[in-house]
Amino acid sequence: MTESRPDPCDLSVIMPAYQAASTIRRALSSIAAQTLKPREVIIVDDGSTDGTLDLARDFIPAMHEIPVKLHRQANLGPGAARNKALLAARGRFISFLDADDEWLPTKLERSLAVLRRGGFRMVAHDILLVRNGHEIRVDCCRRWAEAPATPFLTLYRRGYISCSTVVAERELLLAIGGFNSTLRSGQDYDLWLAALAHIDDRFTMFDEALLRYFPVEGGITSRTESRRHNDLITLRAHLSNLRRRTTAWIWPVLLRTFLVQVTAAREHFHRKRVSAAALCLGGVLPECFRSLRAASRNEVPRQNYLLDVPGEGAPPP
Repeated sequence: MTESRPDPCDLSVIMPAYQAASTIRRALSSIAAQTLKPREVIIVDDGSTDGTLDLARDFIPAMHEIPVKLHRQANLGPGAARNKALLAARGRFISFLDADDEWLPTKLERSLAVLRRGGFRMVAHDILLVRNGHEIRVDCCRRWAEAPATPFLTLYRRGYISCSTVVAERELLLAIGGFNSTLRSGQDYDLWLAALAHIDDRFTMFDEALLRYFPVEGGITSRTESRRHNDLITLRAHLSNLRRRTTAWIWPVLLRTFLVQVTAAREHFHRKRVSAAALCLGGVLPECFRSLRAASRNEVPRQNYLLDVPGEGAPPP
């Protein structure tokens, strides 16, 4: 007697992939192993030259009949890749998995259970950071728990949402215009701020570590100056949302700017780039001043980045 498979959930998995030949099968295996199968998996190869897309195609027979859609684009960055997949998705819910990470088997089942039980529009969870074969649990939930009724404020002060932990309504992600594809790093942090500004307390974190995150040396997260620059753009882009939520907005702006500069300085020191580290530390006060000055500018509505997807454009309302 053959074992019956559970019905798939109405969820699309989005996977951007760039030079992921050594890891994409691991990521896809973790989707195939889910206790609750997704409706589809959408992979967008972001201009890889190492055969990433061919390896993904060869793995499709091992996906336990989960439909896999393959797309390829020039190297436009992960934000643009996710936007392309978001427009192609047909699931009511969206979940993201980077091609170098992996989920634990109950990730989708538990995420959707929490989302539906609480009437939330977006959920996320803790992660397991994997370095040199050792797993370290990262308590992302702790920061959200400091003020669960005002998640935008806590996220603005310090990011705590990892992209591959999120499950969100597709309708929500379309309404806020998708990922800022002009940012080569930190597009997810920008999107989560936009999402929380849109839904306020209809977001929650739950304290289960259902993602294994493998930091890659030389990857996006290690490009210190790019991330510093993009983080400053993001914190200033969301000043109007911050000011609408608290009269004491100056302190979060100064704190966030300080943390961006100091984090970059620490990473430069770690890589023995002493001059670059000194420039970051010396730039703390000037960047704080620029952030405060940005708060006095007229509010500019967030752009709909889905309109910029080549050959696609945003879906009809």
